Amino acid sequence: MFGWRAVRVRGHSMTPTLKDQDLAFGRGLSVTGRVRPGVVVLVDHPLLGLMIKRVLTVTPDGSVTLRGDGALSAPSVDLGVVAADRIQLVLRWRIAGWRFHRLR
Repeated sequence: MFGWRAVRVRGHSMTPTLKDQDLAFGRGLSVTGRVRPGVVVLVDHPLLGLMIKRVLTVTPDGSVTLRGDGALSAPSVDLGVVAADRIQLVLRWRIAGWRFHRLR
């Protein structure tokens, strides 16, 4: 669970950070099981399934609110609060063309 995994980006909600068909790499949560605002995550949303979003805020219990970087993304208020255990990966890198790019 804590090794590196690759996911294929589908859609435009994270443009310009991630584009449709990019390959993104991430790892599972650390032993603390917490993320910080600003990181990009792969989550299994309880209603919408797997999605890649940026963490907007983290509540004291570790739940997160999410947002997309692109204009086509659903507003964070529509996505609701997602429990920390729904986070599959914290994404750190993307491949675009033949180059690696660190996600911020």
